[in-house]
Amino acid sequence: MKTLRFLFLILLFEYTDSQTAPCESTAVFGNSGGTPTIVVSLTEASAADLATNPDSYIADTKINGILGGSSSSTGITLQIAASSGTPRNINVTTQFSLESRTISPPENTFSERAFVRLIKPLNRDGQTATTFDDTDVIEMQVQCTRVGSTSSTFFLITVDVQDINDNSPIFSGTPYYVSVNELTPIGTTIFRGIAAYDLDANTNKDIHFGIMPGDGVTQSTIGLHDATDKFQIATPRLGDISIKSTLDFEKVKKYVFRISATDQATNSSLRHTSTVTMTIDVSDGDDLGPVFYYNGCFQVDDVCFNPTYVSEISRHSTTAQLILTGAENQSIINSIIARDQDTLNARIQLSIVETLPPGYKDKFTLINTTNTGTFSSVSVTQIEPLGSSDVNILKIIIKATELTDNRLFSRAVVDVHIYPSNSSCLEKDNVNTCTMKSCSNVASIVGAVLGILLAIVITILVILIMKLRNQGCSKKQQTPMQQNNGLSLGHTVESRQSSSEYDEIGMRSPANHYDELHNHHQYMEPS
Repeated sequence: MKTLRFLFLILLFEYTDSQTAPCESTAVFGNSGGTPTIVVSLTEASAADLATNPDSYIADTKINGILGGSSSSTGITLQIAASSGTPRNINVTTQFSLESRTISPPENTFSERAFVRLIKPLNRDGQTATTFDDTDVIEMQVQCTRVGSTSSTFFLITVDVQDINDNSPIFSGTPYYVSVNELTPIGTTIFRGIAAYDLDANTNKDIHFGIMPGDGVTQSTIGLHDATDKFQIATPRLGDISIKSTLDFEKVKKYVFRISATDQATNSSLRHTSTVTMTIDVSDGDDLGPVFYYNGCFQVDDVCFNPTYVSEISRHSTTAQLILTGAENQSIINSIIARDQDTLNARIQLSIVETLPPGYKDKFTLINTTNTGTFSSVSVTQIEPLGSSDVNILKIIIKATELTDNRLFSRAVVDVHIYPSNSSCLEKDNVNTCTMKSCSNVASIVGAVLGILLAIVITILVILIMKLRNQGCSKKQQTPMQQNNGLSLGHTVESRQSSSEYDEIGMRSPANHYDELHNHHQYMEPS
């Protein structure tokens, strides 16, 4: 047992002694083909980085010895050479240098040992999205020779190149464009084509996508077409765009905005962001019903609100076509026109659905139907007389229906004013078609004239009656002599008015030899 302990102490002493000799390293990780391997880490750097902080780019090889020293117990020489694992784009003799640096406190009796320094800019990142052209590892061979010795020790130094976040994400597959129907449900993914890569490594190459606020055309301010109100990227690492809120083609037909790609560096202040333009065209959907239109109508959002037409007909006549005017300005309307509010230009079917009061629907029909694909138009025609109805105003309800799966519709009203037959204003045109003419102005003028004439006639009659009464009283006051001069009882005023001696209202003319007596005797006829 004592013998074994003695042998173990001898071996341990020899091993410790070997670690403290020049050209020996305590950082040997293993060996490659019998060559001791030392692993160190260096961070990639630009020329500016090396100039600003050069001592940040050195690594300890823990090879004992003083480079360039003269003592055989401490002095060593070092040479760098390429190995079989050296990347072809790296010249290790110009990329790195070896130097002795003081260590404190001393280790293994050595106060200095060899360090490898990066002396030339090093870019770990390749030129493509793959890792095949990345420079993650650099191998080189180091020959260490003790002063006064003819033999050398060889080391394989592996430099693990550490990444810094010096690249921004790069978008691929651009430009980005998609068209979406305005009726697409909320939550639907409409675009999966966003992709980007980063030349860095680890979390520096992880990317999250987002939609930048504001209109992409006017990025300085949040515009009226802010895409963040309508679209979202629910999973940032995927970048899929989905609908966030309801779209409206009639309000916004196109969204142009920016998509951001941000790497996920551990230090958020060092993260890089790239942006790209995304264009989304909103296509029209069948979400709006047809609308009626005529000049002068009251409009809300460029649509005729509560469209109402006005016409006049006679109670006992049948007209081929009603003359329509707008309720707002009384301008003549040739026909009832309806169109699709959407740009789909759906065909429109116009029909009479009811009358108010009901029961008169069959007395009217729609003719001259026109459907151009842009609008539909009809004329309203009366086909039966109304008869002795006591209705003065009749409402005809016109319905416009889109010939689509949704069958969207809207309604308009024709207010028909009904006049007695003798006050209607019907005129025949060249094709013997009876058409309604507006007679409200003529009727008012005729009525005014008749009223004036009637007042004059009544006034004249009143005056005549008063005159006749006065004459009757004068007869009763005549003397007997006057009675014997040709007047007899019972002679009427009318007979005197027929005589040439009396004027037109029954008074005696100036040439008559009878003087009117102002007494209580009656007129007497001559005996």
